[in-house]
Amino acid sequence: MSRYPLLSRPTEFHGFILESRDKSKIRIYFAASDQPWPPKATPLIPHIEKDLTNGWQLKYHLHNHYESENEGYIGKMSASLADVHYFKILRSRFNLTEARITNG
Repeated sequence: MSRYPLLSRPTEFHGFILESRDKSKIRIYFAASDQPWPPKATPLIPHIEKDLTNGWQLKYHLHNHYESENEGYIGKMSASLADVHYFKILRSRFNLTEARITNG
């Protein structure tokens, strides 16, 4: 079940994927929006910080791009300038190791 119809009202999201110290578990923090930009991650950050303090590692940040209906909703698979800036902040603050973009 989705909050919005995939093709008539696509959304942007970002996900923070963390891995436990012993690599036996993953944890995903996810935020989505009905706007053309992903929501601010502010509500997720305290939980991520707590996990990092407890030995978890931020392995990936996942973000999607989409285009308008005229473009077939197919987003660009490369990071925007704003994405690159955000990924640099995540690397500096949380030791992010990889960032991924999807067009779904």
